[in-house]
Amino acid sequence: MKNIQTRSTKSGTTLIEMTIVIMVILIIMGVATMSMNQYRDWATKQEAIEDLRSVHMSQKAYLADNPTKGPSTLTEALITPYMPNQASFPTFKDKDDKPLEVTITTVPPTLSGHPTGGSDDMEDGQWNPLAND
Repeated sequence: MKNIQTRSTKSGTTLIEMTIVIMVILIIMGVATMSMNQYRDWATKQEAIEDLRSVHMSQKAYLADNPTKGPSTLTEALITPYMPNQASFPTFKDKDDKPLEVTITTVPPTLSGHPTGGSDDMEDGQWNPLAND
């Protein structure tokens, strides 16, 4: 009699294949998490820029209505009625959720010592209140 060997053909996955699939999934999750964090930082920065633009527009509107007053006389109470939609004065926080101060006695306003960078004209696309971030 001949000795006939038959190979078993089990279908399934090996431990190495499972490990590779899990590693690929973990890499994709890591990239997605980093992208979401970057997007969140970008969105927060854009919101701060828009809030500072609102403060700047309020400053200009107040100074236009009160031409005898100078920027050094500005206070939050004076420019808050000029905020869009009668909104309250915005608050700003850094990446560590520490409050930042807005210097409203300069036109355009600055945020905790950040120079505005660019020009005073917001319409030319050069006005960036967070230029150093």
